[in-house]
Amino acid sequence: MEAMTGPTLTLDVTATSDTGLVRRNNEDAIWLADRFIRSGMHSLEIIDIPDDGLLLAVADGVGGAAAGEVASRWVCEQMARRIHEASLAGATTVADRLRSIASSVNEDLLRESETDPHRRGMATTWTAVLMFPSRAFWLNAGDSRLYRLANGALEQVSRDHTLREERGDPSIPGNIISNCFGNATGFYLDVGGFDIAACDGFLLCTDGLSDYADADRARQLVRQAEDTRTAAQGLLQLALDGGGGDNITLILARRRHG
Repeated sequence: MEAMTGPTLTLDVTATSDTGLVRRNNEDAIWLADRFIRSGMHSLEIIDIPDDGLLLAVADGVGGAAAGEVASRWVCEQMARRIHEASLAGATTVADRLRSIASSVNEDLLRESETDPHRRGMATTWTAVLMFPSRAFWLNAGDSRLYRLANGALEQVSRDHTLREERGDPSIPGNIISNCFGNATGFYLDVGGFDIAACDGFLLCTDGLSDYADADRARQLVRQAEDTRTAAQGLLQLALDGGGGDNITLILARRRHG
């Protein structure tokens, strides 16, 4: 697994979520270290990563499905709780155990959706970075994204779980999701090692940002902004300027140098 620099690694983090200009309610969600967030802008300084891990995640209740806002919060809270209870810090099979946890959460979400007709079919994407003092992982189910920040560039790390990506056909609309929490058949969680110490930081976001913010302007903004709060405000505004057709949610983390 990739090594991190432990106590010398300091991250400045800003998270924000906005309804956008078209949707009436916000079905996105954020998990920021130890708390659930649905709206507003929140900043966090990460200096000492706890031995039992620190989780940052975004989720996007699937549009058109029942109770998307319920699913996004439920999955954030359940994944955070079960990862904490699993005591993964010293495990040698972390990736497999994370996939097992996610599969269990997915099965429970499917059962939960059957308890109320208004929640039947509820589903959500979920994309996260899980950090331990000596290593880190990225996790993804759906089309929310993780980008790595390096040398002023935004490089997508996660893979979109969409029909377009799955079939390699650009003519297919990009919003047809092929896998997410709430998937009754063939659910899976992508897991990979992530060397945070070897890059400048990372960006987690829902498609309300990636679909509506101009990519070139976003890269320039992240590179030039003095701090993560300024950059996050700018990214949110780019998505609004681009039409704001969906809920907009992001977590931006940058390494502090010097």
